[in-house]
Amino acid sequence: MQAMAMMVAVAAAVIPAAVLTLRAIARWPAAPVVELSVVGTLAAVAAVTIAGLRAVPLPPWVVALSMIAWIVLLLIFPTGRPTNAPLTVVALLAAAAVVVAESWSPLRPVAPVAFIAAFGAMCAGQIWRYRRRSSIPERQSTKWLVLGLLPAIGIFIGVGLIAQLPAADPAVFEDPRYLVASTAAMWLVPLAAAAGIVIGDRGPVDELVRIGISVFGTALVAAATYVAVLGAAGPGAAAAAACLVVLPAGWSFLRIGTALAYSRGPQRPLAALPARLGSAPDPAQVGDAVARTVQEALGVPVVHVLVHGELLAARGSGGRPSERIDVEFGGAAVAELRVCPRPAEPGLTRRDRLILDRIVEAAAPALRGADAAREAQLARSRLETTRADERRRLHADLHDELGPALAGLGFTATAAARTVRDRPGDAIRMLESIESGTQALVRRVREISYDLRPEEVVGQGLEAILVERLRTGDDDLEVRFRCEPVPDELVPDILRIAQEGVTNVRRHAAAMTCEVTVRVDGSGCVWITVTDDGVGAGSQAPEGIGLPSIRRRVQRRGGRVDFTTSPRGSTLTAVLGPVGASP
Repeated sequence: MQAMAMMVAVAAAVIPAAVLTLRAIARWPAAPVVELSVVGTLAAVAAVTIAGLRAVPLPPWVVALSMIAWIVLLLIFPTGRPTNAPLTVVALLAAAAVVVAESWSPLRPVAPVAFIAAFGAMCAGQIWRYRRRSSIPERQSTKWLVLGLLPAIGIFIGVGLIAQLPAADPAVFEDPRYLVASTAAMWLVPLAAAAGIVIGDRGPVDELVRIGISVFGTALVAAATYVAVLGAAGPGAAAAAACLVVLPAGWSFLRIGTALAYSRGPQRPLAALPARLGSAPDPAQVGDAVARTVQEALGVPVVHVLVHGELLAARGSGGRPSERIDVEFGGAAVAELRVCPRPAEPGLTRRDRLILDRIVEAAAPALRGADAAREAQLARSRLETTRADERRRLHADLHDELGPALAGLGFTATAAARTVRDRPGDAIRMLESIESGTQALVRRVREISYDLRPEEVVGQGLEAILVERLRTGDDDLEVRFRCEPVPDELVPDILRIAQEGVTNVRRHAAAMTCEVTVRVDGSGCVWITVTDDGVGAGSQAPEGIGLPSIRRRVQRRGGRVDFTTSPRGSTLTAVLGPVGASP
């Protein structure tokens, strides 16, 4: 049995030491300081365990080295660097005191006192480092160390309380069960430290720490209550008092464990996220709620939330958000998160990404709603712009075309009435002019009515519609067309652009021919070109209503427009972006 226990002790030291050695080799040339400190502590615990099994005392120098190994471990874990200068001085003084006390037998009782004082100081240093200087991966490693310290502290304090019982055996500290438990507790600390180095944030340490603090804290409070009441009121009352404190102590230690396990972590931000999203009245505030949650949960300096490549919300400054996380809802991408890693860290850790997955899962429906609301706002804005354009165009058509044309027809009718008796031939020519003018006005009114209902042109064929609308037959302009098939939803815009272009040619260019070309390039963009052989409309025509209307239509489709003119003619080129393109 003794040999088996010794073999287990050796294996418990050698296996973690081998794993730490492999890790140190993988991190070369980084100095393996923290790995060496854990290996040294494992060796010290193994030496103490084997000596206890063999019932032989340890040499004083081995005891001194064992104590120093524990002090060094708590001083430099998990970074390999001392916590701060004052604690380094305390550690050096304690180590010196241990060496001197173990070397000189009259002072040997001082060695445990110096070790316990240094142990407490190093634990305080770990708390200071954890709260002030540790990154999240370092905090996760420290939590593993805490997980190993909890049973050790619980056993030592618990047995100390048991020793205070009136009926306690004075030799309780020599009881074999206590020796086994205390030896196991000693092993747990360096093994937990090794797990913190190797596993780090990849294991469930948060929940283990939370549960461990709750269980051991509650057990210690219940035991202390039992001991305190036992001497005054007897066993029954002591047991009742211990039972009464279990629930409040459990609740209190659970909160303490939660605060320690999730300090600067995801617990509180994740719990607050639904309320933040529920109180966000517009898309920008939804994005801000998500960005705030990510920043608080991960402790990162900068977070951006983007929807369709456009910034919806941003939090923080001082870094470039290089890590991208896509947000999907219903199988479709609705947003993306851009996160800047914490300072001195090359990227997000596995734990960070697990937390982000939880945030994304909770925020995806809200971001989808924000995306829909944003699209509705943009659509409403586009609709209002379109209505304003149509009103301006209708005003121009009525004021600049129909109004003067009707007035001219009225003047011609008045003149025909005055000359019908004296010059009937002139009157007949005037009436023929009124007839052709009226027919032209009817066609123009029909075009205006079609423009007010653009959906009526979809599905009729672009070239046929252009021929019907633009070959009016009431002037000498010859209009030719070359059209390729285009998406139906672009037909109203193409028709209006071509109408504006040909109308400008008729009004200002004094051209004989005009050519309208519509083609689709390899990227899905539609090119509308209106050319003429006139004197150059741009040199004579003001900007008016037509060209600004064309520009607005093109910009809404994510395209561009160019107009060039020369003595040999003018060219209007409008490019519409692919269907679905945004400005």
